[in-house]
Amino acid sequence: MEGAAFDRFVSTKKHTFYNFVGGVVSLGVLLISVPLYLQLIGMERYGVLSILWLLFGYFGFFDFGIGRAIAHKIAGLSAEGTDKKIDVLWAGLIVNLFLAAFGAFFLYFALGYVLTYWINIGAGLQEEVRASVLWVSLSLIPSIASSALNGVVLGRQKFLLLNIVDVAGKLLLQLLPLATAYFFSPDLESITQAVLVARLLAFLFWVIASRKALHGSMLPRWKPDVARTLWKYGSWITLGMLLAPLLSGVERLVIGYLRDASFVALYAVPFSLVAPVALLSASLSNALFPRFAAEGKHDVQQLAMNAELVVAILVTPILVVVAFLVYPFTAIWIDVEFARNTVGVAQLLIVGFWANSLAKVFHTKLQGEGRPKVIVWVHLTELIPFLVVLYLMTSYWGILGAAAAWSIRSVADMLLLGNKSGAWVFPRGYILTGFGLVTTAAAASSILVFDVALFVVAGVFLFLTSLLWSWRLGLKGYVLSLMPRAWRK
Repeated sequence: MEGAAFDRFVSTKKHTFYNFVGGVVSLGVLLISVPLYLQLIGMERYGVLSILWLLFGYFGFFDFGIGRAIAHKIAGLSAEGTDKKIDVLWAGLIVNLFLAAFGAFFLYFALGYVLTYWINIGAGLQEEVRASVLWVSLSLIPSIASSALNGVVLGRQKFLLLNIVDVAGKLLLQLLPLATAYFFSPDLESITQAVLVARLLAFLFWVIASRKALHGSMLPRWKPDVARTLWKYGSWITLGMLLAPLLSGVERLVIGYLRDASFVALYAVPFSLVAPVALLSASLSNALFPRFAAEGKHDVQQLAMNAELVVAILVTPILVVVAFLVYPFTAIWIDVEFARNTVGVAQLLIVGFWANSLAKVFHTKLQGEGRPKVIVWVHLTELIPFLVVLYLMTSYWGILGAAAAWSIRSVADMLLLGNKSGAWVFPRGYILTGFGLVTTAAAASSILVFDVALFVVAGVFLFLTSLLWSWRLGLKGYVLSLMPRAWRK
């Protein structure tokens, strides 16, 4: 079956590549900026910032799925004229601006409550935190408005343009606050003011990008019937967005409640370090989303099954390597003590991110087919058991328990979404093998981390094993497909 699973991805490879490169550049900025932030503002301030961005991300649900609905609608209008696409743009943008204003209002009070009554913050930082709440809340408006414009570019499948603007925005969000902390003041109010400026500039970038993606009159117009269509699709996306932070991110609030803000940083940093491995799956899924929306049922099913295999054989060897590199990298990147305190968290999260990578394919297929309500019901099924397990495990084992609970939930999510999407029938041999290789690598690297010789031997052996497995399963065909035709033998 060498290369057979990749034939359907010929027209998607370029788009996936753009998405992946954009994510890698963002990761590079993150790797450089995190130790600088820790050095400039300290562990506790960084922990508070992590919580601020977590709650900010949660209130992104005030987009009410309009951005994704715009992408879905415009992808389905690929054969239609420009005027209908512009109608979709303005209907979504106007709705989003109103929703963003309400969201900013409620976020202001939610941040004040959570940071006052939930999180243990030192007396010296409390005034800074109170002053920063307004600027974080205002930042929600350009962020949500940008999601509508992002949906236009995604629906038009302008992935190079999308990633240029996305990377530029992320660069601003990382570097402008960092420059503010270095040149002016490391207090939270100054940093969050810089974030607001960065998000306003990013919104302007998205305005320019949407104009390039759509050719025609951009004068404002309002079509209520279009707005109703977007709202109907987006309402289910919204319910999913409401549940998503409770399923991925709430562990930081639980850690902050049961421990303190510095422990949140000890969890957030390894999470941010391992999370970029999902770039491969996210890049492919985003590239396929417009095709899931535009193509027939049989084609969509085949695309999803092929994507599942692609993700498994690409992500597995990478995560095996990450399992053995995360400790020495963190020791050099930050320091040895920090690495010792976080290596167990990283290893547990690695298993969860393997499952999460496959779940993204199933999640995107369901959205592209216009079945977001299935995702909502799956996440509702997971919610209560996850919160109970998370609280109990964090109470007994701290940040290790939180990481284990998150990974258990990620595996359950993969199984449930995979089944509901119809993209697989459990169990498939390569799914079990990939999961076993990653789990073995995470366990072995944790046990052998202080025995250098065995650590290196185990790492090399498991990596070569996973690479051979991937190569025989289809990686060879993928590599050959990237080469010039004359080189393929």
